[in-house]
Parts: sequence; structure tokens; C-alpha cells
Amino acid sequence: MQAGSRQAVLAAAQELLKFVNRSPSPYHVVAECRSRLLQAGFQELKETEHWDIQPNRKVKRCSKRNQEGTVQVAVETYGGGIWNTWFDRDLSVAGRVIVKDLSTGRLEQQLVRVERPVLRIPHLAIHLQRNVNESFGPNTEHHL
Repeated sequence: MQAGSRQAVLAAAQELLKFVNRSPSPYHVVAECRSRLLQAGFQELKETEHWDIQPNRKVKRCSKRNQEGTVQVAVETYGGGIWNTWFDRDLSVAGRVIVKDLSTGRLEQQLVRVERPVLRIPHLAIHLQRNVNESFGPNTEHHL
């Protein structure tokens, strides 16, 4: 291992220890993550306040992108997954959204479930990736 990469690993380990030491409970973890996100330039959005979301100030800065003539939706995966089962099949969307009731001005959470397919994650053709069966490890940020 080269000196530069050794120093980078050491710095990352020290940063991890700093995070762990500042996080003795789940509440502390949230506070530490909040602090780090604010320091990184993110804007805090509270459910009980009015949101004035401006371009380039989104929760996920690049959630929609165009590439090769198609619209792509950037996602953040949660936990582990068997990712190859997501490719080349119709997918839907489900989850929780926060909406503003226009009559009362209050924010409310609603569950959302789209019954019909709305997207598909295409798999690269086998002749363009001959070793796909040897190891399948998509980059979850870019490929999903």
C-alpha cells in the first residue's frame, strides 16, 4: 500500500471513530448526521414548516437526469438487496409522501402506491458485457 493511500485509509478510520464516539444513541446519530449534512451544504427541511425549495437545493441534488434520450430517476438504496432481480422487468413505485393540504395549510403524510408499471431498469446486452455472469455488482447510485 502506498503512503498516500495509507494516509487516506487512516484518515477515513479516524473520521469513522469520531462519528461513532459522537453517536452513543440513535438520537445522537441523527444529530451528528444532521450536522454533517448541514456542513456539506444541504438544507434542512422540517415537516412542520413551509418549504421554499429552489433549484440545486433539493434533498437529492440530481434526482432526475437525462441520458441517451431517456429520463432517469436517481435513487438511494436502503439496506442490502438482490439487485439482479430488479433488472429487465416492469417496476412500480410505492412509499410515503408529505403533501400540503391547501385548505388548511397543514402538512400531511400519505401512503402512495402506483399499481401500474412506471419504469424499467434495462440490463446491458450480453454482447456488450460478456463477463456479466461471472460477477454482477451494479453501482446502486448510477445503475439503479
